[in-house]
Amino acid sequence: MLSISDVEKRYDATVALSGASLSVEPSEIHALLGENGAGKTTLMNVLDGITRPDGGVIRWRGSEVRIDSPRTAAALGIGMVHQHDRLVAALTVGENFALAGESSFTIPRDEIRDQLADLTDRYGGAVDPDARVSDLSVGERQWVSLLRALTGDVSLLVLDEPTTTLTPLERDRLFGALREYRASGLSVIFITHKLDEVFALCDRVTVMRRGRAVATLAVADTTRSELASLMVGQAVDTDFDKHAVEAGPALLLVEGLSVRGARQTVTGLDLEVRSSEIVGIAGVDGNGQRELVEAITGIRTPDAGSVSFGDGTAGWHAGRSASVARIPEDRHRHGLALGRPLWENLHLGRWHHRGLGNRGLLNRRGARDRSGDLLRTYDVVCSGPDQLAGELSGGNQQKAVLARELGDAPQLVIAMNPCRGLDIAASRFVLDQLLEVRSRGGGVLFVSYDLDEILAISDRILVMASGEVAGQVVPGPQATEEIGLLMGGAVLGGPR
Repeated sequence: MLSISDVEKRYDATVALSGASLSVEPSEIHALLGENGAGKTTLMNVLDGITRPDGGVIRWRGSEVRIDSPRTAAALGIGMVHQHDRLVAALTVGENFALAGESSFTIPRDEIRDQLADLTDRYGGAVDPDARVSDLSVGERQWVSLLRALTGDVSLLVLDEPTTTLTPLERDRLFGALREYRASGLSVIFITHKLDEVFALCDRVTVMRRGRAVATLAVADTTRSELASLMVGQAVDTDFDKHAVEAGPALLLVEGLSVRGARQTVTGLDLEVRSSEIVGIAGVDGNGQRELVEAITGIRTPDAGSVSFGDGTAGWHAGRSASVARIPEDRHRHGLALGRPLWENLHLGRWHHRGLGNRGLLNRRGARDRSGDLLRTYDVVCSGPDQLAGELSGGNQQKAVLARELGDAPQLVIAMNPCRGLDIAASRFVLDQLLEVRSRGGGVLFVSYDLDEILAISDRILVMASGEVAGQVVPGPQATEEIGLLMGGAVLGGPR
């Protein structure tokens, strides 16, 4: 169906693709693996007509083609769902679907409603055509993007890290849809960094490293350790050294918090994070996690209740000056200024703490020098501190956020899906950093939709459902089952 041969792409001194090649057969789900910055997304952006290659050949159904725009790709039958959605946030779901259709002076609202109903009947999920996209969670936006990609006459679907914001239930629903898609004779390129997903879903896998494909294997003929080694060049230890420590005084105290959200309302919520502990927040996306974190970090104003920090100060802005780090859910909307250079992004909100700002004057040389150290420490693949943040791969953008927020050894970290879009080694690095905060007496509020991550490093797990804390779970053999029950509204110790 598809053959990509010897594709080259360079950004100034940075080589993004160096003779990259890939082939996809009809009726197959083909995994694309690689570290952050390996070139996976760049190669798919070439296929989708977003990025112009410097060299190489693309053949579609045996004929050489030149794909110079997403419209050209769509005309061939190639659809792509990006890691960061391309929806228009100010419009409704239905209006975004209309944008993906034929040009028209009117929006065929009834037709779009019928189309959405057919898609949800086939693939599952509840999609409100009148919901404004800006009010949706990241996971909901991802699902809308997928359904929109399936509306056209698509025979090859490219998914870039589609499960990073999905709950286990949503992921299973997606996998069912993709298997049905494959059974109908169509194909999928599935970019992921989760090896379990490769073995659960895919037929073949191509591993990229440093801008080129280093191996293509049948999934049935390989192992997790072999793929991990191909990706990073060495074995990756998945066991965490979480030695027992005694928790100390509270570093974050939330009492009676109530806050209205567009999709969920948090009511009367209490929690605390103490020194030397990691408190995990689990739950199905859309049950108030986003509203909780935004209230703690000052994005939303609570309707009732209080947020105070370890030194007795109240409110986010007071905590911001007291060694509090924030890793947001959406790095594009709340984590980075994509059109600004990395050295500026690495110091946003940190100028005065680092002695780089004085009466409105910035020490640019000092900021650039420190940026180089941070970029090296956090292994951000880039051409240097002056490169624009928006030019980096998604994983390297996330590592830049982590470098800024964790580089000052904060006492309290509020992290929401900090491993989103990161490869195995980078995810391990992030979780190790959070454990390091704990080991030196700090505290972490860790919100994630990945239960494996939460179970791996949390001391206590709070499960949120319908805007409230449904219960607390201690990691252990029964934790996964207990968390699932609490997500579903069960009361532990009572009728199941």
